[in-house]
Amino acid sequence: MIRKILVTGSSGVIGTRLCEKLLNEGYEVTGVDKRTNKWNKTVNNLTIKCDLLDTRAIKMLPTDFDLVFHLAANSRVMESVEEPEKGLENITMTFNILNFLRKNKISKIAFASSREVYGEGRIEPYKEADVILDNIKNPYAASKVACEALIQAFKHCYGVEYVIFRLSNVYGMYDETDRVIPLFIKLLKQNKPLKIYGEDKSLDFIYIDDVVDGMIRAIKKFDKIKNNTFNLCSGKVTKIVEVAQTLKKITDSKSKIQICPERTGEVSYFRGDFSKAHDSFGFAPKTDLEKGLRLAVSWYCKNLYL
Repeated sequence: MIRKILVTGSSGVIGTRLCEKLLNEGYEVTGVDKRTNKWNKTVNNLTIKCDLLDTRAIKMLPTDFDLVFHLAANSRVMESVEEPEKGLENITMTFNILNFLRKNKISKIAFASSREVYGEGRIEPYKEADVILDNIKNPYAASKVACEALIQAFKHCYGVEYVIFRLSNVYGMYDETDRVIPLFIKLLKQNKPLKIYGEDKSLDFIYIDDVVDGMIRAIKKFDKIKNNTFNLCSGKVTKIVEVAQTLKKITDSKSKIQICPERTGEVSYFRGDFSKAHDSFGFAPKTDLEKGLRLAVSWYCKNLYL
């Protein structure tokens, strides 16, 4: 039975929320992150400060865990386009964590991959078998494909069993980056223009609590579903223009919407298929986009953009 869990990236967006939910369900949780957690004091107190690029620091981590949730990553697509070495860091961190598992005989890992691994293929909708390397558009996506391959290798060579989650666009709270929804909310509160890179750009958005719920459901059935990859997504596609319009209505902002040319490295269309996750561990998103956007606006207005 899985009770003791190490969460890498525990100060991040998903890591913070996952730690909160795991603690609420009675799991023993230890976090690892190179940053302090500004959102939750309890999670911060159980987080060990450690850079996963530093193999000497990793050797000092405790080892008594049933499973490692590996979430830590450089996760900004445009940052990886501008600084491709960020992708290499993702691969190195994943290798270091897998080697940590191997050396300490920890046999289970749950890995947060990304819908970026599907690239730009216009498949409708994307299933787990639809990764085509020719469609990869940026170093971040390439790093996630490489990390998945490393996990497969460690399974075959060293018996490290895995569950891989390919996440669509997660939103809701704890995110101060320039990801589209938190950025739009910030700009809308300031009545500044919203720039959309590609008039028809359309993505699959999923509320953070639905993702975390899916992850926890999966580890509860780890032994039955192990060594598989699952999409965690809404199964619905929405134009970014429509997201902007909905947020503008919710915030009653005077911001204008500006359509700009597409940016290098960005995928213009994605809709995922979560039927495998549904059939395997009962994953079913509960939060429709408008409800999720209202929850997100409420959280950001209370916690960041007062």
